[in-house]
Amino acid sequence: MKSFLKEFKWTVPHYDAKLGVAFVVGFLGGLVGGLIYGSFPTDVYGDTVLKINLKDISSGKLLIDKEYAGHCTERRALLSCDSAKTKATVAGISLKMVMEEFKVDLIEAVKSKTIKW
Repeated sequence: MKSFLKEFKWTVPHYDAKLGVAFVVGFLGGLVGGLIYGSFPTDVYGDTVLKINLKDISSGKLLIDKEYAGHCTERRALLSCDSAKTKATVAGISLKMVMEEFKVDLIEAVKSKTIKW
């Protein structure tokens, strides 16, 4: 088996702009205004792309040759979306999605010993 982790990341769309707005709201509306704006939910994305090649050693046949992709979207408060826990959660969920899809293909490939694209 050969595997290559092509992507494993988390992102918050337009994060810098959202923080800028929170700063301006906090500056103009006081600390309470900034905290209220910072408590609004925002999307946090987790993405994983994993390339897997699996050969049957006895026959030399390629059983799996596939790129797996997982995408996760979580809603978190703006002020807490940049935490280590949030990063680990969304990236981990996307990796779990990839591994679940691979598991299904692996079981099927072992049973049938055919190429998976």
